[in-house]
Amino acid sequence: TNTRGNLMETTTKIAISPKIRSECPICGESQAAFLCRMGGDYLQFGEKGWQYNPTVMGFAGLDFATNPDIGCSYYECSNCGIYYLKEVFPIEDAYGSNRRQDKDLESRYLNTSTRLIRDMINRSHNVAQMTLLALESTGSDELEVLDYGFGGGFDLAVLKAFRIGKVVGFNPFDSLFDLTRRHMQTGITLVSSREEMEQLGPFDAIRCNALLEHVEEPNVVLDHVYDLLKPGGIAWFYAPTVKRGEMRGYARSVQRGMRVKRLHPGHLQFWNCERLPLSTYVERRGFQIIHNEYPIGSTDVTRIKGLLRLIGKHGKRSLHAAHAAATLKIGRYKSGSFFARKTA
Repeated sequence: TNTRGNLMETTTKIAISPKIRSECPICGESQAAFLCRMGGDYLQFGEKGWQYNPTVMGFAGLDFATNPDIGCSYYECSNCGIYYLKEVFPIEDAYGSNRRQDKDLESRYLNTSTRLIRDMINRSHNVAQMTLLALESTGSDELEVLDYGFGGGFDLAVLKAFRIGKVVGFNPFDSLFDLTRRHMQTGITLVSSREEMEQLGPFDAIRCNALLEHVEEPNVVLDHVYDLLKPGGIAWFYAPTVKRGEMRGYARSVQRGMRVKRLHPGHLQFWNCERLPLSTYVERRGFQIIHNEYPIGSTDVTRIKGLLRLIGKHGKRSLHAAHAAATLKIGRYKSGSFFARKTA
């Protein structure tokens, strides 16, 4: 058998069989409609496809050289509409193990591009909103914050820069822990087991950013986030939420061998904007949805164009907020990114 952290010690002579999900990971419905299949041309060989590293693919069980017919397929649940992969390969394990030996990965932390700077500023706005909401909602004097599935650790750095007393990062794969400790803020606690995380809780706020689409059992993870929060605690959620027409277009692109950012073996499921958006899914698990106020950003108001742009941004933001408030009130709010409060 292959366990986390040991995949790179195996050889491709050991066949890794995918786990077949015979029912929807959200509602348990067994009936589903086929959407598209991702094979070797799309994932590795095609000029317009993903062109994944064959070593990583092999360790995940997608050895196209040995078995050219292998692949994985997306389906749409006939009940809740969720889009999910039936064949689950340990692609996250393979990447996690491979990253231990990836010397070029450090450049990710040393990147000083304008795009990354803008991304960090937007992250700071979002993390600040979550922090303020948690202070008001829990009444804690010293916040305790968890990043559930912290990835590269950039949100952890922002949290620690806000002088929050306890900042914890959880990731079941510890391959990035050394780089995160070296390049992010010091004093961050990083853990790779649920038991350690539970011992450090409960938390005033939890980041759950781009995580639910990667986990095999999203219901279990979402309920775990709820349990780890203090009463009134705030969580930030983001996961892909796609309209049916958009998903149909993705499927056609896959059939033509064209790379689609959201469709790959690491995305085990994502949400149907029209039938079960992420916000509705989270609300049904006991959370109260809070509309996300998007940051305005910086604008030079000493120029007429800059002033008009600022006025336009405020107007657009106000309209967006009014629409969100109205749809929340009547139970028709649909979003894939938002804050949520743990109710009593």
